[in-house]
Amino acid sequence: MLLTDVVRHAAERYGEQEAIVCGTYRLTYAVLIERACRLVSGLYRLGYKPGDRIAIISQNCHRVVEVYIAAAISGLVAAPMKVQYPLDEIQEMLLNTAPSCIIADVRDEERVREAASMLAETRLVWWDDDAREDQY
Repeated sequence: MLLTDVVRHAAERYGEQEAIVCGTYRLTYAVLIERACRLVSGLYRLGYKPGDRIAIISQNCHRVVEVYIAAAISGLVAAPMKVQYPLDEIQEMLLNTAPSCIIADVRDEERVREAASMLAETRLVWWDDDAREDQY
């Protein structure tokens, strides 16, 4: 059974029950899978395809779970990195994974830009929890 199977089954069976509680965010299974599908759609529109590597530089939060599920649905490869790691470690991981895209919280923009500065061809995609909720 794949991660997507587990999440879809939970969405079908327990759709209105909470799947994630992260600070003030409370997402039901139905909303979680819907948001992950919207993220997949957005990444496809940007030209990403199955097999492309997507780095996630973040603290643990609901957005990371959304990206993991989106990666599982789409065939993209998620490469997680904690924003708290030392800068040289993040840079080494980025060089080793050569991601097509880095997804990160806009609040960590300065650190992420510094970490990604040696990757000229890598697109940076930001989430902003202070902006409109329907961004994806």
